[in-house]
Amino acid sequence: MERKRAQITAAAHKSFLRDGFAGSSVNRIAADAGISIKTLYRHFEDKDDLFTAVMLRACAHGPEVDHPWYDMAPEEGLVEAGVEALSAVLSPDQVSLYRVVLTEGQRVPAVAKAYREAFLERRFRVFTDYFERWPADMRACLTDPQSAAQTFNALVTAGLVEQVMLGAPAPSPAAIRKHAKTVATTFLTLVHAHAL
Repeated sequence: MERKRAQITAAAHKSFLRDGFAGSSVNRIAADAGISIKTLYRHFEDKDDLFTAVMLRACAHGPEVDHPWYDMAPEEGLVEAGVEALSAVLSPDQVSLYRVVLTEGQRVPAVAKAYREAFLERRFRVFTDYFERWPADMRACLTDPQSAAQTFNALVTAGLVEQVMLGAPAPSPAAIRKHAKTVATTFLTLVHAHAL
């Protein structure tokens, strides 16, 4: 059962990247997965449900996963959190999926909702989980950990994601790390100023 679902999701992933949401056909996805359309509908309600599954599959880590940086001090952990988030967001598949969301999200709200739930909300929960592991004195500086997670995410993605979405080459791992270090310093300055 799980194997079939994974097979369908993998075929749908390729189709959405190749043809976009509107251009993808569930009949073709089923054929590409080597299954009948009836089998596809046994696993997924509709194309929206399938797109949501593709989004969830594309998530490298969910909030329930212990990330290696969870137990690091904020000065180091924030850098690693930023590197992990940017590396995932700027991967070719993620950039392609995000372009599908931008293209189709207005016309098909379920596409935007799937992206929001699969990527943004999960990423915010990961960062919030990390802040909750901070030493008590640091946690006390955060008035609203969820808002702090959104701020950290905005700082991490600022500039770089927009550039890549507009056709610039993805930054090198060294450039990503340098950006993450700058973001960590800025974020900790805000934390110590009780601005979050």
